[in-house]
This record gives sequence, C-alpha cells and structure tokens, in this order.
Amino acid sequence: SNGGAVNIADNGGRITVVVPGVTPASVASARLETNLRNVTKGTPNYVSTTTGNRSDEFTFRVTITNTGTATLTGGAFKVQMPAGLEYVANYSRFYYTDAQGVDQVLPLNDAIVSSGVNLPDVPVQYYTYVTYRAKIASNATAGGPYAPSNKFYSNGGAVNIADNGGRITVV
Repeated sequence: SNGGAVNIADNGGRITVVVPGVTPASVASARLETNLRNVTKGTPNYVSTTTGNRSDEFTFRVTITNTGTATLTGGAFKVQMPAGLEYVANYSRFYYTDAQGVDQVLPLNDAIVSSGVNLPDVPVQYYTYVTYRAKIASNATAGGPYAPSNKFYSNGGAVNIADNGGRITVV
C-alpha cells in the first residue's frame, strides 16, 4: 500500500509490516508450556496429562519460549501448588543455552514455591526449561485433575503469564 511504502510479509501466522525508514519497536512476549513425567513409575517421556497414585513423584518441565522481538530480561518464576500436591525440595533447575551456545544447568533454590526465583535473560526466539518435582499427597482425594500454577514475569511486567498445564489424575 501507499505506493509500495508499506510491505507485508507472511511469517507463518504472523504478519510483519515493514515501513521503510522506520525501525519497529521491540516487543516482549513469551509462552509457557508445562509437561510432566512420573518419576516413581520410571516414565521416560514428558506428557501433558497423566495418572498417579498417592506418594508418586513427578518431574514437571515448564518450557519458557521467547516469542517476541525483545530479550526477556529481569525474569522471575514461581510455582503455586494446589491442595493434593506437595513440592519436593532440592530438585528445581533452570536449563538454558549461554551466549557461546553451550547448554547450562542452574540449580534453583526452593524459594520457587514461596517468593519465586530470578532467572537469567532469555534471548529472542530462544526457549529454556524450568524443572521441579512434586508428589501426590498421601491424603489427596482420588480424581482431579491436580495441576500446579506456573508463573513467569519479565521485562518490568510487560510479560506476566501463567500456565496450569501438567495435570495429574489420582487413581
């Protein structure tokens, strides 16, 4: 349009508008996806929903994907456990790739379930993982589903999202 001054390109579901001479603003945005696996039963693969027995332990893996055009900075992550699930201490980790392209693992402290923990920056179009463990409480009611609330905050509040994936039905 505008005599060729505006060009539009399709980027697989996203539309990018290019205006010559105008630098687009960077946008911070992210997506969370939670999956889990039953550690007690030795389940090797992560899934979005599963079943378990009281006292079974699960590893939750939350993928944080930077879907924006700005680095995710000043990130913080917090988990809230529902009644029926209990956090298992000393298993929380942050998996990321550093600026040299080397995979890294950063142990996270157990504040992940109280005040939350700070995370390193996530570059544009990168993804990272937060993992932690929880178990089904011995007094959990059969049924469900039970799912923790995973919360991610960054860029001074420009990104503030939650995910309640990784669901368990107690049998």
